[in-house]
Amino acid sequence: MTNQNSIPRILVVDDERAMRESLQEILEQEGFQVSLADGGEVALEILKQTPIDLMLLDLKMKGMDGLQVTEAAKPLSPDTVIVMLTAHGTLESAIAAMRRGAFDYLLKPAAVGDIIA
Repeated sequence: MTNQNSIPRILVVDDERAMRESLQEILEQEGFQVSLADGGEVALEILKQTPIDLMLLDLKMKGMDGLQVTEAAKPLSPDTVIVMLTAHGTLESAIAAMRRGAFDYLLKPAAVGDIIA
């Protein structure tokens, strides 16, 4: 999971500004390159233009939800690892995310160690 600069590039997709900015700060302190998107449509545009190693994706968002973004992202960037983040987790939503191509599923607020791992 590395891009041409060998610094992993992470895309944080969340409609909550505070969550995006908190994750950005944590991840940049760990040495990652971080891009932000406030919704699914913006995330897909970024994926079309920029190689992304990991996408941290909120499940419940206005407009496209995380499951829809996952479905659309996989053909655009099949090597991007998608980790779903949600405060509204259920077994059913976790299974749905995995079936659509998500690699993992974390409940908000996720521990910093879990996010870094």
